[in-house]
Amino acid sequence: MKLKKAGIAVLSSMLAVSNTAGTLLYATEIPTPQKQTAQIQTLPEAEKTGGINDQFMNGVEPMPIIGRLSSDVWGADTVGARDQKNGLEDPTLENYSYWGGRILKDPSSGIYYMFASRWAANEGYAGRNNAKVIAATSNDINGPYTDQGELWPDWNEGYGDHVSPFEISSKDPLYGEGYRYGIVLSGSHTNADEINGSLHVAKTLDGEWEHIGKLNNPDGKLALDGLSIMVRADGTYGVMNSDGYVATARRLEGEWTTVNDKGWSALSALEQGTCSDPVVWYEDGLYHCLVSYEQINGGSYACRGFHLVSADGMNDWRMPGGSAWNIGQNFLTYTDGTMNKWAVMKSAGIYMEEGRVNALTLSVSNARLENDGAYDSNGTKVIVMPFNDNGLKDYALTQEQTGYNERRCGRPAKEDAAVHSWQQEADENYNHQETIMI
Repeated sequence: MKLKKAGIAVLSSMLAVSNTAGTLLYATEIPTPQKQTAQIQTLPEAEKTGGINDQFMNGVEPMPIIGRLSSDVWGADTVGARDQKNGLEDPTLENYSYWGGRILKDPSSGIYYMFASRWAANEGYAGRNNAKVIAATSNDINGPYTDQGELWPDWNEGYGDHVSPFEISSKDPLYGEGYRYGIVLSGSHTNADEINGSLHVAKTLDGEWEHIGKLNNPDGKLALDGLSIMVRADGTYGVMNSDGYVATARRLEGEWTTVNDKGWSALSALEQGTCSDPVVWYEDGLYHCLVSYEQINGGSYACRGFHLVSADGMNDWRMPGGSAWNIGQNFLTYTDGTMNKWAVMKSAGIYMEEGRVNALTLSVSNARLENDGAYDSNGTKVIVMPFNDNGLKDYALTQEQTGYNERRCGRPAKEDAAVHSWQQEADENYNHQETIMI
């Protein structure tokens, strides 16, 4: 019997048949594929720590209340009572909408710098076509972040989108010249030929940013969209784009060599939707990626993120199971238990200290982006969530696994069988693995 790919699932490693009332009539096992050798594994239940092995999302911790929770601010009627001082936003939506914030910390001042794009809020989400690059600062990683203005108003009039900052490798000649930080831009609609793939470097986070050219990929395979650059374990660079392609280079100015042009086609679960805006990093001997995922099926809309891991950061990217975030699940809370549910959550960023992730950023909207029109009450902002990454190191502890694309990684069968509502199933975390529905 042929397996059917579906955004919803019925059972883990089982085939279930139910009547119209949802009562389980019978179930029969599906044979488990033979195990294969690899270097990444989800641990047995008894060995799991931190909950991240179940799904990356379980590492998200409650957000501290910095200001106050308010029910009379933009978006609160659908999102819930929320703290406008978390992250980066225009509290009145009179000036700007923000997107794509990623954070670096100034080691000397202790100030947090969030690099993002902004556009006129009264233009709605369509205004993102004319986004410009800004920096915002805060004394607290959670916010509030204060917009400090455009980073390079004299270069291409300040335009730029998908702002991805990173630290310069100590093995790059640029480091010897005193440069410590870089930014790569991609996904810009305005002046796209000049801006997408452009590289900018600075000696300090509050200093002058210098344009040093574009990402040099002679084979032309790496589309300059959704770019994320990291420093690899050996001091070289790796970059991933929204197609999941990977290129590497010994120095920022290149040349960049494409080492993986299979991308998401190697992960059947991700072929069903649209992937964008990956963020990549190295931690505990493994390479990690978070990627935004959207799927529209009739009137239903799935917006979530997936967590991928790789032993070499180039090939064999695998999905340990579960979501990195999911608008259909209740995971975003404050320390008093108040819950928020944003309609859109995309374009993740991670903040690391001492080689470990301890915060996650997401660009969010209170409405579907196509419904964020000019002069309405819908908008976008960047939220910051504390993150406990204790479980990430567990992926590297063992050497054998079952291939993630060859079997279902989901809930135990009894729990799966207890879920009968179609919408509930659509919202549940089944990781888009291949399943059978009868």
